[in-house]
Amino acid sequence: MGMKGFLKKICKPLRKQLKPILCPSGRGFDCLAVYNPAVFREGNSLYMLYRARDRSTNSTGVIGLAISTDGLYWERHSQPVLCPSNELDCHGCEDPRLVKIGKEYFLTYTGLSQKSRDNFRSHILMATSQDLLHWKKMTIHWENFPSHWQGLNLKSAALCPFKIQGNWLMFFTVVWNHWQSAIAYAVSKDGQNWSVSSPDFLLTPRRGYFDSKVVEVGAVPFIYDDAIVLIYNGKDQSTYRIGFALLSKDNPSHILWRSEKPILEPSLTWERIGLTPEVTFIAGGLLSEGEVWRLYYGAADTVVGMATEGEGFGISVDEKLLEEWLWQCIESFCRRHLTPKNFTLSEWREELIQTGWVAAVEAMEIFDEGYQVPLELFVRQRIWNALKALWRAEQERNSKALSLEELSACEDLDWQEWIAEPEREQAIDRFLVREALQKLPERERWVIERLFWDGETLDEVAKELGVSIVWVHKLKEKAIRRLREILKPSKSKPSGIKKRQT
Repeated sequence: MGMKGFLKKICKPLRKQLKPILCPSGRGFDCLAVYNPAVFREGNSLYMLYRARDRSTNSTGVIGLAISTDGLYWERHSQPVLCPSNELDCHGCEDPRLVKIGKEYFLTYTGLSQKSRDNFRSHILMATSQDLLHWKKMTIHWENFPSHWQGLNLKSAALCPFKIQGNWLMFFTVVWNHWQSAIAYAVSKDGQNWSVSSPDFLLTPRRGYFDSKVVEVGAVPFIYDDAIVLIYNGKDQSTYRIGFALLSKDNPSHILWRSEKPILEPSLTWERIGLTPEVTFIAGGLLSEGEVWRLYYGAADTVVGMATEGEGFGISVDEKLLEEWLWQCIESFCRRHLTPKNFTLSEWREELIQTGWVAAVEAMEIFDEGYQVPLELFVRQRIWNALKALWRAEQERNSKALSLEELSACEDLDWQEWIAEPEREQAIDRFLVREALQKLPERERWVIERLFWDGETLDEVAKELGVSIVWVHKLKEKAIRRLREILKPSKSKPSGIKKRQT
């Protein structure tokens, strides 16, 4: 299969299971969250190593094990198989990626250690096993480490199960400012002593794309024809999606292709709502068997989902027929309902398409002839109800937002006091700080954007930064104080606010 054939194959729509295939248990080490798995076949069984969290510890993760024969129903081991135990992973073992070389399993994972001001420092760690239950931790040694990388965090490493020009390859993520990241790779003769191939990053964020803020290593790379396929995670202002890049097998630093659109993104409720909303994230969860690919992925940092390319899983749907019904519903809906004022027409139609498609697929899944209604009528009604619910939610949200008329009515209030009122803080990104934000230190600006532009909570931002909620609150307050100074009024009224005529 040539390049065009491969791109056509990998860019085909994936079919998702409509429900998670693994959820938190009622009690135990994985009672809060199970996500970001690595999946491996051994004989007739599938083995899943997954990141797990409970409610009683401050650890960001331990590694659990589950076994399945069909890839859908999993039986869990009663205890985690890898836990924090040394200085480099004392605060968490995260996001496993698994390969088998010879008779031995090699697991790469992210370990978290503590440093000043409650910030976690991440490390690339490795462990080996003969049976997937008992693991021996190894230390990775770095040679020729770039001097300008000192102090940066390393995480999300994927060891390749093949050699290039006599060397093992490992792709990994480099993080700076606690959230921005890029992908690099290293080579090794023995698998323990690693040398960074280049001080320049391989993949970096792209402005205006689904990976505009974060680029992070995803599944274990594999070779297809003459290319190395690197499936990775990308994030923009608010959403984690999955994309891919094709690299030259002869020279991995040479990028042959990079996806402009994601191959998987949040659309189902349990992908959009959870510990971290709007997340589809792949770690070691790519399983290729013949012509069928399965992606096991973390959803909203809470559950495990599965999507497949090919036959055998998912739902059986006449997609052309569903698409026809969906478009007819959207056209009719747009004629009857005005576009919400916070959307352009194209943005609103895209939102309707995503919402309507999910409703259509879910309708097909639950339809029963015992309902004694035509399938088409049932599906159309479910689509229409979902579109109407979305429209009502947007109308309610807009009704609570401050309007420009309301803003102009505030001339009798001190400007600094006005923006400091809690109910007004939700509006500062719309009316006050689009230009002023650029004058803030980058970290403070990022916190303000997350809290006020993306609607994240203090807890969510704290998790992304790896700091405490109290520290995020301090950053927010510090940023708002800076904004007050930047926007401090002169004796005249601020530009754009006029006194009302009486």
